[in-house]
Amino acid sequence: MPPRKSKKKAAKKAAPAQAAAPAKEEPQAAPASAVDDAEDDVEEAEQEPTSKSDQSAAHLKNLSAGTETESKRDMSGAAESLSKASQKLQEERKKQKQALAAVQVEAADIKLISKEMDVSSKVAEAELRKNGGDVVATLTAMVAV
Repeated sequence: MPPRKSKKKAAKKAAPAQAAAPAKEEPQAAPASAVDDAEDDVEEAEQEPTSKSDQSAAHLKNLSAGTETESKRDMSGAAESLSKASQKLQEERKKQKQALAAVQVEAADIKLISKEMDVSSKVAEAELRKNGGDVVATLTAMVAV
């Protein structure tokens, strides 16, 4: 009895022969009813999301359509409140400058602080005004920094 060839070896030998001679089969046209059924399936798939990811995508699309206008309103509201806060801050700074300008300081005090702390006369004057014209408090505050 001759030895048997394994199925794998037989398949390997047959594969090159099949690859060398391509089959010349002509595609068959699908019946008209099959084409209509396929078109109906595509239309249904477009109308109703079937998987969870399709449902999630549709839900996200619906949510994002409404949030665009909401986020624009939120942004305009934030811009308005930022503008108001900026104006309020500018007004407070202006009042603070006016209050500092009202403090009376002497030229000798400015010269003393400028010389002792080795700063310009403008810095010495500003620090002196912040401390209400008190030389000792000004020197103490400048040393603490």
